[in-house]
Amino acid sequence: ASNKLDASFIASAAVAGSSLILRSKTHLYCVEEGHEGNIEQNKSSMTRLIAEQPKELKGKGPEKSVDWNARYERLIRSSPEIKAKVDNGGATKADVIAWMKSQGGKQKSKGKYRGPKIEIKRPSDFSNGQRPPIFSGPQAGERLLPFQATVLNGSDKGKSVDPVAQAKGIPAVFIFQDDSVVGQKGLLFNGKVWSKIAARSSEGLFVSATFLVDDPTPSKVFKYDFMESIDDIIQMSVSSDRRDGPGAYGLNRNVGMTVIVARDGKVIHNFAMTQPMLYPNPYVLGAIAEAVGVESETLMNWIEDDGNKKPNAMMQEMNK
Repeated sequence: ASNKLDASFIASAAVAGSSLILRSKTHLYCVEEGHEGNIEQNKSSMTRLIAEQPKELKGKGPEKSVDWNARYERLIRSSPEIKAKVDNGGATKADVIAWMKSQGGKQKSKGKYRGPKIEIKRPSDFSNGQRPPIFSGPQAGERLLPFQATVLNGSDKGKSVDPVAQAKGIPAVFIFQDDSVVGQKGLLFNGKVWSKIAARSSEGLFVSATFLVDDPTPSKVFKYDFMESIDDIIQMSVSSDRRDGPGAYGLNRNVGMTVIVARDGKVIHNFAMTQPMLYPNPYVLGAIAEAVGVESETLMNWIEDDGNKKPNAMMQEMNK
């Protein structure tokens, strides 16, 4: 006999005695042959199962109270523009907190970066550990050629676009990768960092992640349900040239990920990675700092700022 559970599962199964513990997005299931079993007997296994999940994948649980006064103080320390606005009488503390509350609901799904300590290093020191070195895609100094891809998320979902044209010459990161689980988790973790950079950079930051796969169906490409709601700074798409990628780019299919950092439509750094990037790569961050025209220390300050993400947007709101 077989039975179907009408649920979406986000964690590996756990075994407790003769029971199989399954966690879906909304429920815990205890499956045992012969009888229903006793959930309480498996409580410790369930607790371990939940604890082992990445924090981004856990159930939301009850809403936590927010210390808006502490958040206000962090924002004032990190944004001289807003501090000056308050000091000059152009806005009150209540105004600032009200704006942060209005933005809070939009940011709940984004979360904070949780991973290893972030570092920033000189991009020229990057090595993929191969001898001789391997290369993939256009190199520094070369102009980026147009290519077509079908967008998988955001307002352009389903449209065929040219990511290079959409970047409009601003600082940009172009990623070419397969649909591996590691690479997709990497977009989740990196997106949290890149969104902070985009919010602080005077020119912004465009990020394109193009999957090199044969089947462009989102349900086939995405390994997790959350991928379609990933940080909107990343435009995810499928290459029209499928698994081989844009022919003019000369991508190396033996690498797990190709990362191109560009400015004014030209490559300033290229990273051929044998394995997909799970957490922010220090050399890629160094290249992004160069692309947006700031020192590494400044970029790190942007990344470490855990106040509200868009102080410039706040200034615009309060100036209306």
